[in-house]
Order: sequence, then C-alpha cells, then structure tokens
Amino acid sequence: MSGDLSTGTSQEGDRWVADIVKAFLEFVGAESPAAARQVLVAYPQLTSEVAEQVVEAIDVAAPDQYREAALAKIDRYRALLRRCREIGADAAFGELRRSNCPAWSR
Repeated sequence: MSGDLSTGTSQEGDRWVADIVKAFLEFVGAESPAAARQVLVAYPQLTSEVAEQVVEAIDVAAPDQYREAALAKIDRYRALLRRCREIGADAAFGELRRSNCPAWSR
C-alpha cells in the first residue's frame, strides 16, 4: 500500500496505519537530522497526505504538564514531513539546517 487507504482489505489498511505510526515514532525519536533522513528514506510513505492524516490523529497520553510540549513536537515533525512532500526531502532538511531550528532538542 503506497499511501492510499481506499484499496485493499481492512486488515491491510490496519497494518499500513500501524506501520505509519511506527515509522513516525521512529522519525520523531531520531537523534539527529541525518538519522531522521534515514527513516524517511526507509519509509517514504511518511510524506503522503494519507500518512499526514494518520499522524494528525495521534493523540498523546501524557500528564497535562507534558502534553502541550509533546503535541507541539509532533506538529513540528508533521510540518517537516509536509515540507518534504512539497519541496522534497533534501530541500526541506536543507531549510531545517539553515534555520538553526533546534528540532532535535530534547
């Protein structure tokens, strides 16, 4: 399945969604932009519009004092994936490097 959930069985769709969530968590957990780029190479479907909808549905089960920060981090990574879709991964990661944005700060 390459990003279209309208075809295939329900079981295939469930597996695809689970794979997207797993890949996104690996992407967010990457220790560096280079490691995140490697995740994207392994899971190019992360940049699909359908994957963005799946990621948008991710909710964070965290105590209130951490929830807002966790959701903000997810939004930053979603924005990076969206930018990868719009202009390509190399250009998007280049923008990230040039912006001095601490996307990988913990």
